[in-house]
Amino acid sequence: MALVELAVRWRLDSLACRLATAFTPFFDLRGHHDDWRRTHELALGAAERAGDLRGQAIVLRNLGQLGVYQDAYADAQAASERSLALFRRIGDDQGAAVALAGLSTIRRVSGDHETALSHCHDALELFTRSGDRHGEAVVRIAIGSVWLARGCHATAERWFTDARAACVEIGDRHREAHARHRMALLHQHRGNLGHAREELDRAIAIFRELGDDHCVGYAHQSLGELCLRGGDLAHAKLLLVNSLSVHRRDGDRRSEAEAGELLGELHERLGQIREARDHFRRSLEIWEELGAGEPAAALRERLRHQPLTMIGGGSILVPSVTSREVGRGR
Repeated sequence: MALVELAVRWRLDSLACRLATAFTPFFDLRGHHDDWRRTHELALGAAERAGDLRGQAIVLRNLGQLGVYQDAYADAQAASERSLALFRRIGDDQGAAVALAGLSTIRRVSGDHETALSHCHDALELFTRSGDRHGEAVVRIAIGSVWLARGCHATAERWFTDARAACVEIGDRHREAHARHRMALLHQHRGNLGHAREELDRAIAIFRELGDDHCVGYAHQSLGELCLRGGDLAHAKLLLVNSLSVHRRDGDRRSEAEAGELLGELHERLGQIREARDHFRRSLEIWEELGAGEPAAALRERLRHQPLTMIGGGSILVPSVTSREVGRGR
């Protein structure tokens, strides 16, 4: 932070931009999102003053990625689209491909699967043209993720398998772990919990070896859900509490809501209704703030029909929660 601020103060604009973007992998790996945003806001101004189109494109691409992490999808899309336009203007196919990959993620999360696939295939063509095999692997995982979201498991499996094989061939351990994590989600959707556990264990081992606590947190959430479904509630609680802590640290509100719902379900199965409702209410508040209508509606319905709570050997119905009550933090 101090280096970037000093470079800006001394009007070393090109250096400020290069410093900020050089630190991005570290900010990403360690979840330093505030530093990421601050350095890149400074760097964007510096790149604009210097007339550095490539620098602007890279900074905007990175800000788009940060926006995805923090569920600021409108900001992420605006930054990614500006980045894409600049990369195309300077004829940088690889940069344009990365921007398109980012846009595909935004569209997938928003439920626009057709546009997401279109962006992915455009990105894959550009990565192939520029000879970036690591980029190709990223996009293959992304394409598989879209097909998984659409419920087309056989197609998703083909893309994940190809991506994993490519990662092993080029020695890209990090992306291999991502491919394995996605394959685990596919196995879980199919009900193959044993195979899902094997893939998750391998993915977590790689993420730990690389020191990526951020991705370990995501994988722990998936493994925690597997343990929850399999009845290993004690292990599930440890994993989900860890993942929830990581999501809160990183400002990933969507994942925080998902992990909170899983913890709510866990406490519900333990008969701890008050704790379950606390988690459900917090998740509902986040879904409503994010404007995520479908998961919010599903959670309201769940709260409305929550199981009975036991009091002195008897039972009473728990009253349903309202959006106003959640918003007021009751």
